[in-house]
Amino acid sequence: MKSADFLVELWVEDMPVAVQLEAEFKLKEAVENLFEREKISGKFKKAFSTPRRLAVLFENVSRDIEEQKTAIKGPPDKISFDSEGKPSKVLEGFLSKYSADCADIRVRETDKGNYVFLEKTVPPRSSEQVIRENIALALEGIKFSKTMRWGAHSFPRPVRNILVMFGKKALKLDCFGIPGSKTSRAFMGENIKIESPALYEKNLKSSRILADRKTRRDFFEEQLKDALKAPLYSNPSAELTEETAGICEYPRVLTGSFDEKFLELPHEFLKVTLEFHQKCFAVYDKKGMVNQFIFVVDGVSDNAREVRDNYERCVTARFEDTKFFWENDRKKKLVEYYDDLKHVNYMGKFSTLYEKAERIIRDSGELAKIYCPNETGEVRKTAKLLYCDIVTQTVGEFPGLHGMAGQYLLWGEAEDPVRAREESSSLRDAVTLEGLNNVSAVCGLAERLNTLKSFFFAGMIPSTSKDPYGLRRAADGAVSMLAETEGADFKLPEI
Repeated sequence: MKSADFLVELWVEDMPVAVQLEAEFKLKEAVENLFEREKISGKFKKAFSTPRRLAVLFENVSRDIEEQKTAIKGPPDKISFDSEGKPSKVLEGFLSKYSADCADIRVRETDKGNYVFLEKTVPPRSSEQVIRENIALALEGIKFSKTMRWGAHSFPRPVRNILVMFGKKALKLDCFGIPGSKTSRAFMGENIKIESPALYEKNLKSSRILADRKTRRDFFEEQLKDALKAPLYSNPSAELTEETAGICEYPRVLTGSFDEKFLELPHEFLKVTLEFHQKCFAVYDKKGMVNQFIFVVDGVSDNAREVRDNYERCVTARFEDTKFFWENDRKKKLVEYYDDLKHVNYMGKFSTLYEKAERIIRDSGELAKIYCPNETGEVRKTAKLLYCDIVTQTVGEFPGLHGMAGQYLLWGEAEDPVRAREESSSLRDAVTLEGLNNVSAVCGLAERLNTLKSFFFAGMIPSTSKDPYGLRRAADGAVSMLAETEGADFKLPEI
């Protein structure tokens, strides 16, 4: 049987990374469902997503659909005919639904008795014609978790161009209120000729567009290595690397710098500022962070110097904000923020963080009496400080620094740096679950168990598909502490 490759590409307005991944899957699923419903044979080859395009490629798609014989089960035989053997109202309704007549039905015996079956023969059809007639309905019917509306249409982002190719032919159709195109589009809307579905990636690459996500990620990582010469290096998180691959179609790596005075701030704060707000990468040498950073632009720029200057101004402004927040936060001791927790709602109107902190102090103290009685005082002290940094300006701006900000505040206010490092590490580890000791394990366990107890008591229980309050993460953290903490022999019945 003759076959051809098949391509669908939607050129859209800029999509966030999370939207791209969902839309890529849903587009593939929609085409597969269409092929299955219309009996079109073909094999899925690859899905593509960038900030501005979604595409799926199928290979060996049959050009013709063979004759199909179907049997549709109808009503039971005993209610399909009247006493004179004429069709009943029930049978007439069934035949009307499928535009058939009595000549098309047969009575068959089944496990549940005799039933009427409608036997239909669908003649051979052209796959191209069936796709052209049905692809718009399949694409417009995709359901997403979040959509935007423009005119009478909805999609995660407005669709501005659609290309559907069967073999080397671009199909004529109307979808999302726009006619099918014969070309793809570049960043500024320039037309890109796609010679065939199989050459889709190659044709886009010639216009400096890398359609495949992994190809973009690998291309970025190669440039990152080339941009930094020993002893300089960067240690980007997998999440930021993946996001970088999703915010550009042709990533290009450039370097920038900032004033060395900012290196006086905790380096973790600088790293989070760069990653969280600017999507930049911190640079290090053997001694620690240096006053350089890596950033990524989309495509080749003729004004790299101007782009670098703009990034450096933005990074400097962000660091000035971070410095301002941190200097203000350091004017108070960490414990002095405790009463401010009374003004932070927890679980909506059910409670406040202050009330939760009081429960954690109580519960951690009881656990400490069982597992580390000699450290009960230290446990209660750490438990009281557990949430204090949440109301600081620094954590308000960078939630990911919860625990870390509290640690640095304790270091700065302590007279004994060595003792302060031990105490503040327990505070941080109770939040992050890293390097657990008795104190951090007991506090962290009490916090997570209290979280689970509060939400379950209020009936706010996660489902198989939704966990908006992170209760599974809390449960996983509690199990990790039970299993991995050395020194404290936790037993579930006692807990």
